[in-house]
Amino acid sequence: MELSMRPTQAFLPAMSDASSPTMLIECGLQCARQGNWSDAGYFFQLAHERLLLMEQQFVPELDQCIQVYMSYVQAQQDLHRASKQFAQAESTLQTQLLLLEKVLPTLRDSKERGQEQTATLTVTPLSNNYSAGTTVCPSSTHTVKDGPDLPALHITCFGHFEVRRSDQPMKQTQPTKQAHRLQLCQNRSGQAILRFLVVQPGYRASADKLIDILWPQDQPAVARRKLQVAMSALRCSLNSGFNCDPGSGYIQCKDRCYLLNPTSTITTDVTEFLALWQAGQQQNEQAAIESYEKACNLRSGPFLVEDLYADWSSLLREQLNQTYLTMCHALSDHYLKIERYDEAVKWTNAILKENRYDEKAHQQLMRIYTAQGRRCETLRQYQHCEHILKEDLSIPPMPETVQLFHTLLAREEPQS
Repeated sequence: MELSMRPTQAFLPAMSDASSPTMLIECGLQCARQGNWSDAGYFFQLAHERLLLMEQQFVPELDQCIQVYMSYVQAQQDLHRASKQFAQAESTLQTQLLLLEKVLPTLRDSKERGQEQTATLTVTPLSNNYSAGTTVCPSSTHTVKDGPDLPALHITCFGHFEVRRSDQPMKQTQPTKQAHRLQLCQNRSGQAILRFLVVQPGYRASADKLIDILWPQDQPAVARRKLQVAMSALRCSLNSGFNCDPGSGYIQCKDRCYLLNPTSTITTDVTEFLALWQAGQQQNEQAAIESYEKACNLRSGPFLVEDLYADWSSLLREQLNQTYLTMCHALSDHYLKIERYDEAVKWTNAILKENRYDEKAHQQLMRIYTAQGRRCETLRQYQHCEHILKEDLSIPPMPETVQLFHTLLAREEPQS
């Protein structure tokens, strides 16, 4: 491993005074104590060269120090790469598990419907013995009429939550008198229930789970009543304009589980996003890039900003974010390789918008600017990376980032 580091701007004055190996070693030790290993390595290497000419008896000790330093840098780089690979592998695994969870309930429903078609169903009237605080749900022996064919629902979860019915948005605010508009229920708990349902496997959740999420501090009877009211408001708004039987329409209740009607067409941007990510992993490079770009364009903002601080949404938000960043890195690498620099910059900046401390993205911008011959932009990007890491995290750039910076600058220097 060859040391070709150059000192950063902060140590240029020290270099002008470092006329002896002793001074150079002292400068290197000062840098090492401050955690500035790249500059320390530079000064040690320069001292080594001067000792070879002047005082060779000290060369073995300095040689040993330089060898240990190079081993340290290599180990740090290997650890960083392994950490990145582990994070990406974990994100891919979590995404695969999420896709499998979504497929399993659909298979279960298909099997149940097949069994129902071969059995004789009896219709049992609802008992009048339910108390006011009890959630009324049809039992598994009741037939639930789905009513008329319901329009398709498309639900947006990235950025602000939105429901579209027949491609018309259902407003979450009171409609004006001048224009009739579809309206989502004004009950906030009803809206929260819908947001929770659409990201669950099979679009279903038990009544107990919903109560735990929304009313954990309430008495059971009070919480069940609130669930009833919220669910009724949500049903009425989604079924608005259609003559649906009680308990039917877009939301059904079976065995104390609420679910979105499996016979209705319901799509979400999250499902499309994950399907495109999954497809891209099975395709050739060009087709994968097209899938990744479509997926990333679906992400108009963070996942469910309305539930940004809810425990139930945080894990899925992190998984989706990691998947998005992985695709952005792939897009940036691809466009840099084929010299479409504007697109490469676009997707690299998308990464930094999510995580301004991502050194891989800073490195990528340095490569892009160098490929364009924009030496000043390369220098400015490195200085920006160095500044935010120092100011916000009190750490220096990784040796890999420093090495890349000096390598790129040396590549651009005019030859004498």
